Amino acid sequence: MAYDPAALRCVPGDAESLVRIVRGYRRLHDVRDLAARMADARKPHHLLPLFAHVPVTRDSWAEFLACLAQELLLREVRWSDRPVVMECMRSLRQLGHPLAFLPAKLTRTERRATPPRLPYTSSAMWRDCPPPDRFIPDPPPEAGGRRLGKPVPCRDTATAEQVAAIGAVVKHWNGIPRVLLLQAAEPLNVEELVPVGVNRLLTDGFRTASGVRAELHLVYEILLDATYREGSYEPGIAGAYGRAAVWRSIAGMIHAPLDTPVLRVNELAARWSWLSFRLPDLYQDLHVAVGALSPRGRHLSLLFGHDTD
Repeated sequence: MAYDPAALRCVPGDAESLVRIVRGYRRLHDVRDLAARMADARKPHHLLPLFAHVPVTRDSWAEFLACLAQELLLREVRWSDRPVVMECMRSLRQLGHPLAFLPAKLTRTERRATPPRLPYTSSAMWRDCPPPDRFIPDPPPEAGGRRLGKPVPCRDTATAEQVAAIGAVVKHWNGIPRVLLLQAAEPLNVEELVPVGVNRLLTDGFRTASGVRAELHLVYEILLDATYREGSYEPGIAGAYGRAAVWRSIAGMIHAPLDTPVLRVNELAARWSWLSFRLPDLYQDLHVAVGALSPRGRHLSLLFGHDTD
């Protein structure tokens, strides 16, 4: 369903009619899209009463309310102090809805990030990264007593489950994401990895163009941006499932169990050093490229994703 603000004029104002219409939806994408558009266009006081219609089964209405709650939260609408919404969330948890694990408030990282707006456009992917055609010299010849020109032996420890979780933010893109969880033979430091030092760890011909240090909230924006953006053949994930995918991706990158509560993931991720990269010209149209270095420098996580025809 393409974004069309005028289409919301056909959405009924009374909750009973909306419930009937939404329960008639057959495609989950349409339900999720409607929730995103209504959260973006309608005043919160018009939407919060909808949660009084608590779902009793995992149907399209339950899907709509689960998505609407998360879309509102991403737009900085607090509902953790609204009993009608919290009761609805309890019902969704009892029904085992996949979004029920998300917290009822924004994390510290999310509060620093820019709220999404539709139609979705963002410069987060490009922010703070040098242009790809600008010459960037290698880092200084020494750091920590080691010459930087010498590659550090690394081995990829990523499991299939971690690869799937980390790459979920671009699962709707046509390209296959590249996920690396590198364990280094000796500690690394961030200065060795930017602007071009990470290339020395990639021995199979895949090379990044340049990188910069990035704060966690910027990496969160980059990943959320990726979930919103349409691929060549598939629509974007939108905010509700996008938020879930971003936190699973971050959990995977910091080697946390994938069922770790989001607030705990945020706390752990804040201890890592985060990176943002530009990929070569081949992938400039649509790409995501981020990395994370563990506090002791032994683990480097990398996600490279691109969309292609």
